[in-house]
Amino acid sequence: MANQNSLELNIVSPPRSLKKPRQIQYALWLLWISFAQIALSILLTMPQFYEDEETGTGDLILLIMLITLAILIPFASRGHNWARICLVIFTIINISIDLNNISAILHASPFWMMSDLIGDITLIAATYLIVAKPGSAWFSVRR
Repeated sequence: MANQNSLELNIVSPPRSLKKPRQIQYALWLLWISFAQIALSILLTMPQFYEDEETGTGDLILLIMLITLAILIPFASRGHNWARICLVIFTIINISIDLNNISAILHASPFWMMSDLIGDITLIAATYLIVAKPGSAWFSVRR
């Protein structure tokens, strides 16, 4: 009878390895901060969307990035490994775009430079937390 009670306890409470590590929770918060930063960038540049072709293209890219994050974050939160891989690729693409446009970023207003810097740092930190242990172990167990 005692064995049945212990069996019931094991069935009711998930194994510790299935619980979301604190690092993953931090990474998800950082990704939502990055999401908010991209949304703010779109909102602040939207009035120029139709006036300037170059700004319009940038806003379109930001909108695609925003939608991509909105899709990937919830799936990563549930432990889908493909979402983790896509977030790593997303971060690489985002940093590559920023490095390609470094001269424009350096000549932008201080607000835009700080906004872009905060977005990049949060993405890099979130990606590190998702890829490093214990985050990587959690995703492996969730497969």
